[in-house]
Amino acid sequence: MIDETNPRSNGSRRWTRRTVLAAAGAVPLAGCLGGDDAPEEIPDPEPIGRSQTCTQCGMIIANYPGPTGQVPYGGSLPEGEDGRTQFCSLDCLFAFDGERRRLGWEPLAYYVTDYSNVEYEINADLEISRHLAVETFADAETLRYVYRAGIQGAMEGTAVPFSEEEDADALAEEYDGSVTDWDGVSELYR
Repeated sequence: MIDETNPRSNGSRRWTRRTVLAAAGAVPLAGCLGGDDAPEEIPDPEPIGRSQTCTQCGMIIANYPGPTGQVPYGGSLPEGEDGRTQFCSLDCLFAFDGERRRLGWEPLAYYVTDYSNVEYEINADLEISRHLAVETFADAETLRYVYRAGIQGAMEGTAVPFSEEEDADALAEEYDGSVTDWDGVSELYR
């Protein structure tokens, strides 16, 4: 509507700083309101049951020592797949993940046992204890990993994840191992 009493009004839209900022703020919000391009919700880790089998190798997870893992997948999953996976070892996690990523599955998160959050034991055979409760899992991409320390898990030698850097350093020093991050441990297993 043209306001004939306002000399600036000529029927065209007047762009003020406030109008531009409001429009710019609406664009990023559009993706948050749902729709096909909305990101999938990242599921929390789940406890691993006493009879739960490893998605990769089929072993009963609770029967073996060492860190365990979980990866919820999204994207284009085959019919009948819910995307939840559990692993008896980091070996199985990385083997399964590598293959599924080649098939187009999308990992939503990686969870592994966080040995900074548990009272762990290492026996005379250098097997590290197993922990399956939901609160023992942490975001694997944020942890530090002790490797080449001779610690044994379900698939022989294993990297041991820690959220506290000083915990990782202490285990590495005690067992003459090395410490790396997610990218480094991913290279070791892939």
